[in-house]
Amino acid sequence: MTAAEAGRENLGGLIRLGVPSTFGPYFMPYLLPILKSSYPGLELYIREDRPAVLEQQILDGSLDCIISPDLTGTERLQALQLCREELSLAVPQSHPLAGLDVIPVEMLRGERLLTLSQGFRLHDDVQALAHAAGAEFRQDYEGTSLDALRQMVSIGMGLCLFPAAYIASEFGKEPDVLLKNVADANLSRTICIAWRRESARSEHFEELFEVSYRAVETMQVPGIVAIRSS
Repeated sequence: MTAAEAGRENLGGLIRLGVPSTFGPYFMPYLLPILKSSYPGLELYIREDRPAVLEQQILDGSLDCIISPDLTGTERLQALQLCREELSLAVPQSHPLAGLDVIPVEMLRGERLLTLSQGFRLHDDVQALAHAAGAEFRQDYEGTSLDALRQMVSIGMGLCLFPAAYIASEFGKEPDVLLKNVADANLSRTICIAWRRESARSEHFEELFEVSYRAVETMQVPGIVAIRSS
């Protein structure tokens, strides 16, 4: 077997992959077994960070490939859509809105919405919802993690959006928090995989996309739908 053939069989031997903390920990357990089975010689270095940081690192060459929400292809970046992930609004069980299955967006007026720090897509999603609803967007209540935000919601500090993969993995630990849909609000995000267009390893990353797509199809998580770029 030639070195080139061995490289193809193991996707080049090493991939430095960036993933956001809001998706990566809940997706990688589905992806890694397929990668290990299909490419036993592949080494995978996983970097977890905010999407804004990951996008900078893919462009400066620190990472080979990233999986991140709402990426857009550019002259330098090839981005392929992987799945759509719904976001749900979490409210404390004691909240006046807790009895509603679907919350009209106008009923969020004056409510305090909690969020992650800047650099996360969820920060932007919450800010957009607050603007549309006339809700209170308090950046001094930013959380350091989804776990921290979930706990803040549980003690009545505010409301917050959570993504479907996190909900499926972690929300059974918080019985005092209820999940709601918001009427007339497009609460979803698109998870994409991206790499530098000029990379000589585009073939490897296209194959990583195919494996990642198969992993999404095995998840069977409510609120996550596999999609492909048109």
